[in-house]
Amino acid sequence: MTRMQLAAAIVAAVLPLATVAGCSAGPSPTPSSSSETMTPKPATPTPIVTPSTAPTPRAGEADVVALVKKYYEIDQLITNNPKVPLSRYKEVSTGSNLHGLQDYRRGSRNRGERYSGKTKMIGEPRVKTLEPADNPVRAKATACLDIRGTRVVNNQGKSIVRPGRPDFYIDRLSLKLTESGWRVYTVRSRGVSKC
Repeated sequence: MTRMQLAAAIVAAVLPLATVAGCSAGPSPTPSSSSETMTPKPATPTPIVTPSTAPTPRAGEADVVALVKKYYEIDQLITNNPKVPLSRYKEVSTGSNLHGLQDYRRGSRNRGERYSGKTKMIGEPRVKTLEPADNPVRAKATACLDIRGTRVVNNQGKSIVRPGRPDFYIDRLSLKLTESGWRVYTVRSRGVSKC
């Protein structure tokens, strides 16, 4: 046998063994003619990346949501109970919004109007913007209100709810951070058929 034929025979014999060894689950075979030992390399586990379902909360977002909820709670208290002082609006409002709320409720009380029932907030208020992002001092939020359960009567007990009043309202609130905390300074309301 020539040297060339011998080399071809060795390659032909070793190649199937290398292929089988590469497919087997066990360690690679150790060649007997060598003093070198081949040890299998441990498999490195591939990290599994699971996408987070909850977005990272933005700076100030929780405080804005809490203030919006409190805004409607205080409005409900003042609306349904004429003994609650109008000054409570200062806890949640500022500027022209504060004065507008106080003037409206004062006039309503002077006319002897009575409110009953409860406005329900549908879901959580949603914070649309926070500016600047790293240390916000201004924010915009939306809230959806279900007013189907509310009633308003005049001093003779007659309903003064206008016919065709929407059942739901979307409020767009603008807020700013004051020395006393977050306060609502404008509200734009729009009647809708559902939230």
